[in-house]
Amino acid sequence: MGPTIRYRYFPPTTDNGLLCVAICKNSRTQCREYAQSHYEQCRMQEKMRRMQEENCRLRSKDKEAASGCFMGFHEFCSSPNTSACERDYDQCYQDCGGEVEAYVVE
Repeated sequence: MGPTIRYRYFPPTTDNGLLCVAICKNSRTQCREYAQSHYEQCRMQEKMRRMQEENCRLRSKDKEAASGCFMGFHEFCSSPNTSACERDYDQCYQDCGGEVEAYVVE
């Protein structure tokens, strides 16, 4: 699989810096929740389209009529991608006076 990159966080030393980091954490949490919510909404829409197509096929009298039941392109929902949330958090953390150090784990 290869090496994995991990990060060490060294917090800022001032009260304002620590408050700033708390705001960064809140923003990251909101970003992650949005990504998860978007994923769940996508899955629900995908499920509803499939149910509508299946209901249409069940009501159709013959194969030709059933072929018209396809509702169009199905969106394939990928797992929530929170990498942008993490990049933004790391940048925010540094802007607050903290340090982020990347290291490799074999």
